[in-house]
Amino acid sequence: MYTDCYYNFELNKIYIFEEGNKIIEKNYSPYCYVKTNEKSEYKTIFGDNVKKEKLTAELKTDKDAFETDISPQLRYLIDSYYNKEEIPKNKIMYIDIETDSSNGFPNIKLADKEITAITCSFNNIYYCFILDVDNKFTSIPKSDERFIICKTEKELLTKFILLYQKIKPTIITSWFGFTFDIPYLYRRMINIIGEINANKLSPINIIKEGMINFKGKIYNGYKIAGVSQLDYMILYKKHCINDRTSYSLNYISKLELGEGKTEYKGNLDSLLKTDINKYIEYNINDVRLLTKLEAKLHYLEISIAMCHKGCITYEEIFMQSRIIEGAILKYLKQNKLVSINKPKSNYENGDKFEGAYVTDIKPGLYKDIISFDINSLYPNLIRTINMSNETKVGKIINWQENSEIYNIKIGNKIIKINKEQFNKLLLEKKLTISSNGILFKTNVQGIISKIIEIWFNERVLYKKEAIKYKKEGNDKLFKEYDIKQYVQKILLNSVYGVLGLKSFRFYDEDIAKSVTLSGQTIIKESAKEIDNIYKDTPIYSDTDSIYFTFQKFINKNLSNDELLIKLKEYADEILILLNNKLKEFSKQFFNSDINYLKFSHEIKAESGIWLSKKHYALKMIEKDGFEKNGELYIKGIDTEKSNFPVAMKKVLSKVIIDILDEKSEEEIKKNLIEFKNKLEEFPIEDIALPVGIRNIEKYVKNSVLQKGAPIHVKSAYNYNIFIKKYNLIDKYELISSGDKIKYIFLKKNEFDFETLAFKDDIIPTELISFCNKYIDYAHIFESVLTNKIQSFWDAMHWGELSLRENNLKKFI
Repeated sequence: MYTDCYYNFELNKIYIFEEGNKIIEKNYSPYCYVKTNEKSEYKTIFGDNVKKEKLTAELKTDKDAFETDISPQLRYLIDSYYNKEEIPKNKIMYIDIETDSSNGFPNIKLADKEITAITCSFNNIYYCFILDVDNKFTSIPKSDERFIICKTEKELLTKFILLYQKIKPTIITSWFGFTFDIPYLYRRMINIIGEINANKLSPINIIKEGMINFKGKIYNGYKIAGVSQLDYMILYKKHCINDRTSYSLNYISKLELGEGKTEYKGNLDSLLKTDINKYIEYNINDVRLLTKLEAKLHYLEISIAMCHKGCITYEEIFMQSRIIEGAILKYLKQNKLVSINKPKSNYENGDKFEGAYVTDIKPGLYKDIISFDINSLYPNLIRTINMSNETKVGKIINWQENSEIYNIKIGNKIIKINKEQFNKLLLEKKLTISSNGILFKTNVQGIISKIIEIWFNERVLYKKEAIKYKKEGNDKLFKEYDIKQYVQKILLNSVYGVLGLKSFRFYDEDIAKSVTLSGQTIIKESAKEIDNIYKDTPIYSDTDSIYFTFQKFINKNLSNDELLIKLKEYADEILILLNNKLKEFSKQFFNSDINYLKFSHEIKAESGIWLSKKHYALKMIEKDGFEKNGELYIKGIDTEKSNFPVAMKKVLSKVIIDILDEKSEEEIKKNLIEFKNKLEEFPIEDIALPVGIRNIEKYVKNSVLQKGAPIHVKSAYNYNIFIKKYNLIDKYELISSGDKIKYIFLKKNEFDFETLAFKDDIIPTELISFCNKYIDYAHIFESVLTNKIQSFWDAMHWGELSLRENNLKKFI
């Protein structure tokens, strides 16, 4: 099985790297398919006969040519591995470098500072290359450590590349290494041991400039032919569901593992000069943290498995559409079918279309709540209506107008028929219809629908196998199948997302709208059905979920156990009703004889507070059948947001809990005043506002801050001024675009700074002293927290929040 693929466009040569460090080198010319009148082995998804032809410039614009825009790498990988499912055993190297930072930080492009240490891990052994000119390093290696002491940087880099060539890694991973560690290492190797030796990082000695595009952010680095760089920081951003306040290795490791980077006083330059033993411990520990993160999260394993599902190279993992496209093309190859080309439309100017259904909500406190959600709503709607490019028949242009005559667009023609003729057409042709009037045929299963079905079935199988092996105590096979089922879950959840991308090969605006609008129909009609029976119980709907309150039906004095029993009775009754109705709805609204839609219980909660759409919190009793007594379920409130101070999150969570426990307004105010009075006791990093810094260059011209700069840019600019004024430029890096920062508000000071930022993981002691002297705690409390809490006061109809202590005399 392949581990990487590289195509040389100049030589029309392809290199395939397989398990066991096998390299296949071939001359390769891309091809496409062209319509033919002759009977052929391959057909388009529309049923046209096609034959294979060498791809030419003319064919790229020929409307009768198909698959003209598939990359040579993807084409070759699908042709060679479309019927193979095994995952290769990759050689994964974890790596981290340290550089000299005396007299300022290194310039990545120039690679102008010495590399002082490299630690790499392979097969649980940590190899540390140490530059120790003065024989100061005295640490004794642990059983899994190997120290390689070097007197010169040239010796260090030479010995590293020798070990690297011996190991022959297929994957390199590091934290932010794609844009720093690997580019710096490569450029520094060119400077010190020459480009020929530097290119040995590639098994075929080819290294080119490259980039990763993840969610619109470009990460620049190098493509090492034959070795995939999977930056663990970017992988973490991809796979982790929640946004994080910081993406530093220290922060994420503490959050996920309960341990962080090796702590030290001062900066790394002084640490190297005064305690090289600790300096190397710091370097090794960074790599240990990476291996521990993978041992817990399995993001590398998951990513590799996803890539093989779509026959794509590992570095393409960061573009979800590539995975889904590859998986569809792989299925088509298995069935001798040929795909359409990517749409040629102007992606930037397309119309935005209506998304998921979210009801308005009357803000307030609700009790005795049950929520239901439709399992995989969008994938199962696609299956129920049989939506796919090749099953799309036409579009009723005036579908929403309640007209007696329907105008149906089929291809470039428009036909007019009355309702009776239309109903006859649906019956005779066995057509389904989506909520925006798109007609689909059902005599053949659509490609998209079929692939979703396969993935559903595979996930069910993998989950059964995982459960079986867990019961048997076979941890290795349990993990293997648990990862497999999780990969299927990701793929299923990604289908609709990529169908809505105008750059996606199978994008069709009508189909994308069909999915969301048909989903709206189902949720609206389901809520209406329950409201007809249990009046005024539906309180909120969001995408695939409906929330009901049964407060008026349930005794107020029930214990949690008794309440859960009562809620289960209502939930079971409603679930049967809803799922029976879904069968009717599929026929009534979509003319589908098949229904894959199904509701399930989601949450049973003692109480919940809604502030507005998508902003609510529940105090759960049970979720998905598991006991959750007292645990909070929060959506859209700042306790869940990465741009809210840590200390503020805690007090806001306390406010939510107290409201859900029906504590009095005055008691909650008392707690807030106690917090306000203790604000000065918190470290500044816990009360500062986290934010990502962007476009700093736009607002700073010739070292002068321009008018209109947003507050976080002003704060970052002030930090850079502070570092320069205190002559700290050689000890601390300046803030630049792309950094994660925190900022605070200040009182009047000698620099006239209204705000001041700092990097979360490195705060100069001089800055801490300055902030402690001038920090404006009252402004921070009012501007950051009071405004947030006011929304809860509004929901509870408590009026304006006032925290004057004389209002609380009865508590004192």
